[in-house]
Amino acid sequence: MIIHNNLEKLKIWLGQIQGFLNTELKLNLHPAKITVRKYHQGTDFLGYVQFPYHRILRKKTEKRIVNKIYKGVSEQSLNSYLGVLSHANSYKLSQKIKNIFWFNKKENPL
Repeated sequence: MIIHNNLEKLKIWLGQIQGFLNTELKLNLHPAKITVRKYHQGTDFLGYVQFPYHRILRKKTEKRIVNKIYKGVSEQSLNSYLGVLSHANSYKLSQKIKNIFWFNKKENPL
């Protein structure tokens, strides 16, 4: 991930990176996986969406966790999910998951 406020500079750096990878390491960047986004739109990276001043869990990951909690998981798995959530701004989601686990609600809101 490279962050800069000048698009032309980013394009120059991308060319330099591609050149280095190709000549020195014999690697190529996947063209469909290179994106230029505005920083305030958030960047999807390793299961989280990173914004300038906070990080949230990716929606797909959130839905997967909630569905697994509804199906029933061990307390060890619950703690694992809460550990994943501890790296994001997700207080409300962690409380929701704890409630689902401890009170075993039958309806799935997602």
